[in-house]
Amino acid sequence: MKILYVSVKRIGLPVLMVLAAVLISLTYHYTQQANINYYKGHRLFLKGQYEEAVPFYANALKIDPNKTRALREIAYAYLWTKRPEKAAEYFSKALSLEPDKYELKKSLAESLSWQKKYDKALALYEEVISVTGDLDAEKKLAELYIWRGEPENTRVILEKLMKKYPEDYDLQLLWGKTLLYSGDKKSAAKVFERLLKEETSKNPE
Repeated sequence: MKILYVSVKRIGLPVLMVLAAVLISLTYHYTQQANINYYKGHRLFLKGQYEEAVPFYANALKIDPNKTRALREIAYAYLWTKRPEKAAEYFSKALSLEPDKYELKKSLAESLSWQKKYDKALALYEEVISVTGDLDAEKKLAELYIWRGEPENTRVILEKLMKKYPEDYDLQLLWGKTLLYSGDKKSAAKVFERLLKEETSKNPE
């Protein structure tokens, strides 16, 4: 019985080695296929051809669902081609693998805002702001309140930010929008007119 066990072990080891080699080869092949598809999509993405890039990212993710670069870029491709539902799906998947990526949280919040899921978006922006103090997140939060029909909350945020960044064009533009949505059309028009003059003086034809 002992002799039989030893012979089986001797026969089994080469078989296991062959199987291991096959598995390694297959894993390498699939990894290569995932990378090939990712880089095809990435090249199109860099050219701004987001729609065309999506199928290649999708193919890469079929092979490797945890390929973080593909998850991030397909999410942005969907966001920038106005498909916020799909964008949110992939931003969420990417964040499950990279939970501390606050840029992804901002982008997920933006995709949720486009779907009018304002409460979820607001919570994400506030989380990012509380941890990073990110100015862009504060601007987006201010704009979200306009979309929610709460310009008074936008006003509170902007009054604080404009004291700190008085020359920031985006903040001034948001201030004009806030005045407009608050019903103060005359003051809003003055803000927009001033901004237009400033832009014209910077870029004369």
